[in-house]
Amino acid sequence: MLDVEILSACIADRDAYERIAEHITAKDMTPAVGFWLDLVKAWYANDTTANKVDVSVLSATGASRIPNPKQRETIMGVLADLPVASSPDNTARAALDLLRRNAGLELAGAIAANDDKKQRLILPRYSDLCAATNLVTKNRPEWQDAVPIREIFKKVGQSNRIPLAPTRLNAHINGGALPGHHIVVFGRPEMGKSSFSVNLATVMAANGQRVLYVGNEDQIDNLKARALARAANMTLEQAENDQEAAFAAYERRGLEDRLLFSQLSKGSVDALRARVEEWKPTVLVIDQIRNLESGEDGLPARLEYNGQMVRRLLLDYGLIGISVTQAGGSAEGKVWLTMNDMDSSKTGLPGTADLIIGVGGNADMMARGQRALSFPKNKLSSAENAHEGIIVEIDHSRSSFK
Repeated sequence: MLDVEILSACIADRDAYERIAEHITAKDMTPAVGFWLDLVKAWYANDTTANKVDVSVLSATGASRIPNPKQRETIMGVLADLPVASSPDNTARAALDLLRRNAGLELAGAIAANDDKKQRLILPRYSDLCAATNLVTKNRPEWQDAVPIREIFKKVGQSNRIPLAPTRLNAHINGGALPGHHIVVFGRPEMGKSSFSVNLATVMAANGQRVLYVGNEDQIDNLKARALARAANMTLEQAENDQEAAFAAYERRGLEDRLLFSQLSKGSVDALRARVEEWKPTVLVIDQIRNLESGEDGLPARLEYNGQMVRRLLLDYGLIGISVTQAGGSAEGKVWLTMNDMDSSKTGLPGTADLIIGVGGNADMMARGQRALSFPKNKLSSAENAHEGIIVEIDHSRSSFK
């Protein structure tokens, strides 16, 4: 594989980079080319709106970070001799096709050798590469111009805002979220992240939104049972004892038609894209984003990459996205959370979010059934109260936030 051609394509076009980033890492390239690919990845992560990389700035940044002076000539020579990327998209396609063919040959060899262990290792990678080389592109336009100025509020005005839950939250986010907005919810274990997300999904679906709730941590039927409790305003025990009343409440609110709970035990953002194509939601909940697969090494890099890919997915399909993740140890017993409390991602994942909601609380609040919702990042509103947190009541037995 001509790794310099791939690097050139990634520098010239963000779409080409995102197409192959999950499948090719710096370790797949020569060390000198891999050095630049890591910097290209950082460039796109730091600026989610960048469509390409400025080679002169990249060169200056790289020159200051070369670990060994003896390698300077070789590493800098890669950029100096970089070929012109005449067709970044075709280069990305060719790279993915080559990877798919190589994985297919490996898989065929493992089948011929009757090596079950090797087959199990190769098959997921081969499946992902098959999906990557057959991506549906009809909803991924290269350009999308803004509407004429006299129509701007038909797109971004109050009438287009979709309210979130609990209701009090909307006073801090200009009435709700718009399609394309990415909301990240984080907190410590047992703090109520899933209850918050189930409550949000249930209320939005009851209000007419088509919601896809993707779970990859809690068992999916348990999550749906919690939505049943929320819709019927019953505990799970009460719902089981009076099933007909609980089911009737769930169906009456249209939740069986508009709220789909689906388990993703293994899979990347490409798998989400395929599910979105199939079910056509208006809201996507990912519980949790850290568990999505990617080709990145280490949790910080995986969170950053997955955040970028989810962000792009939401923009491509005009969805509101809610991604759930963990808070680090610094958030234990803490009421008001900051971005520094997010586990393993202080910049990468937060950089892809329009709204970050921290779910916190101390021992006294937890005993009273209270939680603090903090908004360390809030691009949905420029009002004075945009970053003022709120105290809410939580009922775990009903997955209810008020």
